[in-house]
Amino acid sequence: MRLRGEDGSLNTFVCTGNTICIVYDQASSKESGVSQHLQECVQMLHSAQAQKVFVMSGGYTDFQKRFPFLCLTSQSTAEEIGAARLPWPCEIAPGRLYLGSTANAAASQCDSLSIGTVIDLSESGAKVMAPAAHVHLPVPPDPEARIPILEALAALNDADGAVLVCCEDGVTQSPAVAIAHIMSSTKLQHLQALTFVMKRKRDIHPSAMAYVQLQELEAELLCGKR
Repeated sequence: MRLRGEDGSLNTFVCTGNTICIVYDQASSKESGVSQHLQECVQMLHSAQAQKVFVMSGGYTDFQKRFPFLCLTSQSTAEEIGAARLPWPCEIAPGRLYLGSTANAAASQCDSLSIGTVIDLSESGAKVMAPAAHVHLPVPPDPEARIPILEALAALNDADGAVLVCCEDGVTQSPAVAIAHIMSSTKLQHLQALTFVMKRKRDIHPSAMAYVQLQELEAELLCGKR
């Protein structure tokens, strides 16, 4: 892969560090597949040593329709710029399940994503503003503490619309609920469901007890108890 330098000469382009690229065009989507032009772009980035290359389905137009609050222009206000730069929850199941930290339970983010219910596993409890419903299932910050996975799944199933599952850091406890939801809804085994969720939120690190409980859930699903 070669790019023109300031003097117009062609220089070899090589990615440095832990480079993750997101590419898109208006002709590529999950339904239609990746265009030939974008395939070539992905191949060139891989040859330039990009660690990961992701194709954004639907292009910028589709993304802007779904997440206008994350798209900035030269006319954007300082408040809009600040909001777009904040960490946002990760979409695990489109329009249904989001995963994040207690900070993501802020009214502005819940309103923007049409989140109607927050299932909160933090010990102290997130600050959730109406009209979002707050289901608080406190878990101490102990890797050996059992997580109320079944209670959280019941609350998720009872909720209408989009749901945010959160814990203090969004990394240790709440991912167990997201993984359990994927297991229950797709019949994937716990390690497959873990991979599914990790592809959408790469920093998750479920607690030791979470793995024990997910294996228990897998056994119950296999024998038809769930």
